[in-house]
Amino acid sequence: MLQRRHLLVPAVLALLLGSAVPAVADDAPPTTEAVAEATVEPTTEPTEEPTAEATEEPTAEATTAPTTDPTAEPSPEPTAEAAPAAQPNRARAPKAVAKQLEAVAAPSTVTTATALTDALSACESGDVITLGADITLTTAATTGCDLTLDLAGHALVVPSIVVSADRHLTIDDSATGGTLTAASSSIFEAGIQVTDARLTINGGTISATGARYAAGIGGGGEWGNDGGNSGIITINGGTVTAQGGYYSAGIGAAGWGFGQVITINGGTVTADGGDGGAGIGSGYNRPFESIAITGGSVTAAGHGGGAGIGTSISSDTGGSISIGAGAQVTADSDTGSAIGGGEHGAGRGTVSINGTARVTGTLDTSMSTFSVGATGRLVGSTTNEAAGPRLIGDAQLNPNVVHNAGVIAPTSVAPEVLISGHHYTVVASTGTVTVYAPSIEAGFGALPAAPARRGVDVFAGWSHVGDPIGATTTLPGSSTDGEPVTIALDADWDEGVASFDPAGSVRLIAGNDPVDLDLGLVDGHGDPVTVDPSDWDLSVPADLDLAHDADGWHLTGARPGSATITATTEAAGRDYTATLEVTVTAGPVASMDLDFAGQAKQGETITMSVSSTDARGFDTGDVTDDVTFTSSVASDVIDGNRITFPHASPHIVTATHANGTTATLRVEVTPAAATPTDAESTDAEPADAGSTGRQNDEKATAALADTGSATSPWWLAAALGLVLAGAAVVRRAQRR
Repeated sequence: MLQRRHLLVPAVLALLLGSAVPAVADDAPPTTEAVAEATVEPTTEPTEEPTAEATEEPTAEATTAPTTDPTAEPSPEPTAEAAPAAQPNRARAPKAVAKQLEAVAAPSTVTTATALTDALSACESGDVITLGADITLTTAATTGCDLTLDLAGHALVVPSIVVSADRHLTIDDSATGGTLTAASSSIFEAGIQVTDARLTINGGTISATGARYAAGIGGGGEWGNDGGNSGIITINGGTVTAQGGYYSAGIGAAGWGFGQVITINGGTVTADGGDGGAGIGSGYNRPFESIAITGGSVTAAGHGGGAGIGTSISSDTGGSISIGAGAQVTADSDTGSAIGGGEHGAGRGTVSINGTARVTGTLDTSMSTFSVGATGRLVGSTTNEAAGPRLIGDAQLNPNVVHNAGVIAPTSVAPEVLISGHHYTVVASTGTVTVYAPSIEAGFGALPAAPARRGVDVFAGWSHVGDPIGATTTLPGSSTDGEPVTIALDADWDEGVASFDPAGSVRLIAGNDPVDLDLGLVDGHGDPVTVDPSDWDLSVPADLDLAHDADGWHLTGARPGSATITATTEAAGRDYTATLEVTVTAGPVASMDLDFAGQAKQGETITMSVSSTDARGFDTGDVTDDVTFTSSVASDVIDGNRITFPHASPHIVTATHANGTTATLRVEVTPAAATPTDAESTDAEPADAGSTGRQNDEKATAALADTGSATSPWWLAAALGLVLAGAAVVRRAQRR
């Protein structure tokens, strides 16, 4: 492919320079003169950084048709026979020709080691080199331009790939199954060396091993200088395995090299640092800028004191590490912090966890400020998430604080480490649980054990200030100072219940037949508990009797009144008490007594009242409202219990109760008093105040009933009296 591109140069120049350069047939090798004439000095203008689109493979049309001046007349394709004579007046400037040649840049498919080496050395920015076969190189491959290496399903084995300074290499696999193996054996040389350059991995299975003092992917340098920085590394996909050399990171910087910007957005990544090196991060004795893991599955391990993700041994920290919500990260270190600073480090960086970070080793909070977001989980291994990291700090440094809005499952927490946010101590009578999560279950904890059963009660769960607390309940409050929020739990019980049936209260009639009752005990599930009748301790007031026989419990009352019965029994060490409110009433009304208020005089009104008793003589109270009144005198006016008498005479008043019981009262209604004259008013004796008109009243007046005639004068009455007296004397004389 590259040979054919070089053969096209004279023809293209012939078009651009007006046939000043003769065309060469496809089957004829170019002459030295023709090649010399076709050689154009490359432009010195800087090449812009290629965008993601620029790394895509150009279309077939773009690789075969050169761009021409849109204002120029189209020229017929020249042939060897029809090549016109040179026309110097139509020659173009070298830079303009170079720009036209850049448009001719096309993807190349290589099938041999030589072709790949030539393509890399002669590449131009934007080129795509595609493997057409499995290739093995015996020497390091160096890229001199911004290009894409497409594995296209093939295998490439190379000691090392070195991306030249300020250049950008993109590795992709347009097919499936493409592999790249770079294992350097040259001291200071990385497997894929990106010092002062850029690397993007979009696909393929990549394995890179750095030599001594070099990273697997990233920095390569020299002893004791700062040349081994990581460059800018981005991994978007594929399966990537990287092994660092001594003092160097698996992915990142070489020994004494700075970690620059490392971003992992996807793929499956495994990175191991060399002895003293971080899995992902800086080299020995140097810090890093930023490590961002937004997605994918990442496993990183530091060795010999290097952090899993962060700095190598004896390095200053200060960079930022972020684990996004879509990331799954496993980090570990033998003697350094799994995430953050390596052993013997200094400074202070930041670690933000919003995805899942699996750590079974140590996290040193003295060299990094840790924060776990709402979606963050700092847990143990996939097989035992509950056994998370050991959190340590430095008592001489303040603060050693972890801000926790998510979930932490620590194996242990050193006293000097303060965890704010989700940090709770759940205290119950049966034990204490420490939780670093929004709920007990989310923090891999369990509720305290149920307390011992009380009597026949059943444990119903725990509550806090009256609110139920379960394993999934969001715990209230948040720690603001790193000290735990105390959640005190109270045991809730479904209690056993002793009760009468009917429950609560009962009414019975004094002296009547007994009322049958049930008395029993149920446990917290509502299941009956057998209690011998003799095991009930009864408190029964006087005038009540509660007895048990083969048919059950029976209650009688001797006289009306109200009282409370209690029955207590002991079950499994706890007393249970049933209560019953008893109301004893008299029987139905059997006898009534009538009375009235007012004067039973002609024209007056009296008010009747009725009291009653039952058949046993127990007072049944005032039943006035329960009776109907009638009178023996039809002219009497009856309104409820009020009776008005128009006429003076004996009256029989009858009261009939709603149950049919009756009672009567004889009422003697006296005539209204006569209106006296002035003289009569002066001499008249006062009326007997004791005359009420009730039956059997001896002081009742003997006046005749009202006849309707006018009042007679006093002298007429006196004369009549004299006549009657004389008649009596005569009769007595005759008898003699």
